[in-house]
Amino acid sequence: ARAGLRSVRELLKLGREVTASDAALPQAPGLLTLSDYGSSRDAGLDDWLALNSLAFADHPEQGRWGNSDVAERVAEPWFDPDLLLLLPAGGRGEKLAASIWLKPQGEVLEIYVVAVHPDSAGRGLGGSVLRHALGLAARRGFVEVELYVDGGNTAARALYERAGFAVRTRDVQYAAAAAPSRSLEGEGS
Repeated sequence: ARAGLRSVRELLKLGREVTASDAALPQAPGLLTLSDYGSSRDAGLDDWLALNSLAFADHPEQGRWGNSDVAERVAEPWFDPDLLLLLPAGGRGEKLAASIWLKPQGEVLEIYVVAVHPDSAGRGLGGSVLRHALGLAARRGFVEVELYVDGGNTAARALYERAGFAVRTRDVQYAAAAAPSRSLEGEGS
């Protein structure tokens, strides 16, 4: 404040240990992997990109991903098509209701992107795919799970906190504070 700055955005890194009880978490019914798409994998990625754009329409970076952004990540050595999990929509106009993309990093599994179609919001799908991912992490031998979330995303933060995640780091973006507005009342024209 003394420097004339104000906080405009927080990025939180949340994490938790993978526990033995995570291995017993149920798998989300109907959840497919990108590998299940076989030769139509590009169609699966297109469907995921459409879901991501809708789910993150107001997000300054995530909602603006295009095909080249997805292609860059798919080309990364960490990419595993078995860790891009897609939940098809059940009879609605959208192709996917939710997804969760996981990024392995040694003994840590990063929950890279969780997306729920706006038409499917409030049905518990985010929690369902998250529990599935925690179970998968335990069964595959990961010891930690981490993720990044916008500090202002209260719904996502509540979901992660219910699942046992805690803040590990907090990065804050600052901008110049708005100058006090001057009243034009009483001033000459």
